[in-house]
Amino acid sequence: MCRPGQGPRPRTGCAGLAREMSSAQLYERLCYGFTEQAAAAAVAEMVELDYVNDDRYAEARAHSLLAARKSRRAAAQNLRQKGLSGAQIEQALESVYAPDADGESPELEAAAALVRSRYMKKAGRWPPRPCGGRPAAPRLCVFGHKRSDKKSGRRIKSTPQKRKRVSSPMKIACISLGCPKNQVDLDVMVHILLSAGHETVADLAEADVILVNTCGFIESAKTEAIENILEACSYKQQNPELKVIVTGCLAERYRSQIEEEIPEVDAVVGCASNKAIDHRGPPVPW
Repeated sequence: MCRPGQGPRPRTGCAGLAREMSSAQLYERLCYGFTEQAAAAAVAEMVELDYVNDDRYAEARAHSLLAARKSRRAAAQNLRQKGLSGAQIEQALESVYAPDADGESPELEAAAALVRSRYMKKAGRWPPRPCGGRPAAPRLCVFGHKRSDKKSGRRIKSTPQKRKRVSSPMKIACISLGCPKNQVDLDVMVHILLSAGHETVADLAEADVILVNTCGFIESAKTEAIENILEACSYKQQNPELKVIVTGCLAERYRSQIEEEIPEVDAVVGCASNKAIDHRGPPVPW
């Protein structure tokens, strides 16, 4: 490892470590033991010697995220947290998540594998086999729920209500913090917004709306949430029309404090209102 007193010159152990992180991560880590000037000089030398290559790191990281069955949006968020630029992220995702020669999407294959591994285990032996040995019809209904007719006792499949598509679609960038449940909540909100005609982008600078899904149960989570909210609001300097929406646990527990202390936030949506994210009204533009 690199220790204070050894100087910022790259060494064998540091080089191996550097290949596993971006230049921004390496600089941040070196700043713990060196001055900012020495850390910057060390990173520059690592880049010159090709020990650090952000493009190579971004693509390798994207491959590992796809192998972990992460969606393209989740991968973009992860790469952004590593300090990579929007261009590097887009280039890596286009390379890794692009359809193969047969037109199959790696992201859809990863999603299908995730569903099989997580949800079929919960269903146990599925589909169940009755006494005759013939597979019974599955009871799982994906696109709607099943209910019973009180008079006849027959099960009736209801069709979910279609959402009205907006006339002026917006570009939405998402930041998800906290536990896996928060990621699921964000996926639900993104699905609703996509169904309404909006689109998602990886680069915060390109967004018309930044959605910050927060956690607020421990102090470190609160601090991280506030830092990300302030970072999202900082993009209003270059795009005054940008809207920032705060959702999740922090929004549920500290709605009034957020509205009072961070006036740059345009809307605060608690967990109970996640499914109504596309019906917020002014100042949110949909």
